[in-house]
Parts: sequence; C-alpha cells; structure tokens
Amino acid sequence: MSTATLDSPWLFDVPTDEGTGEVTPMQEMREFMVIQKEEGALITQTQAALLLGVTKVRVGELVGLGRFTMWEFLGGKYVSFKQVAEYCRSARKSGRPSKIAFLAAAVDRE
Repeated sequence: MSTATLDSPWLFDVPTDEGTGEVTPMQEMREFMVIQKEEGALITQTQAALLLGVTKVRVGELVGLGRFTMWEFLGGKYVSFKQVAEYCRSARKSGRPSKIAFLAAAVDRE
C-alpha cells in the first residue's frame, strides 16, 4: 500500500494502535482511500442498485456472480462505480428467461 500517491497525506500522519491486532477505523479509512485511488470512485450497494434499476439483493447477487468486486469499510459495502457503469453499458435483457428459451438451451446442451 503506497501512501505517497494519496491526495490526503495528513490521514497517514494520525497515530494508530497497531499493536492490538484489531483494525481501527482510521486504518479502514486509509485502505478505503488506497482502493479508491486504484479503482476510481467507490459507491454503496444502495447507490449501485439505484443506478442499475435493481434491488440491493440483486447487486449482492451480481457480486456473487463476479460481475462486481465488493469491499467492506466502516460497516458499509462498496462496489466500483467503473464496474457498475460498464455493466450499465452492456447489452442485457431484463426479467426472467422464458421457459421455452430455458428448455431450448437445455436441449442444445444435450
């Protein structure tokens, strides 16, 4: 983790108690800033759901499917805005697949 490239070096001057082995809120904030510098803007799952027009549960499913990377900081769950924007631009069908399409795909596999 490089601190030289961050725009807020004052955050790294704050002393932390690293002897306890627990992650302090200040350490989480530092990590958040490093990830945000590397990945671009991080948004909450709620914000991602609003942008995508889906539920928070669906955003969690997309994380589970590997479409988005999720980070947890200070009790919040965040995803990359860049990944969400790319997903928005991708051609995707809304709704549940029809039974006919599902059965046709199953027949094609056999």
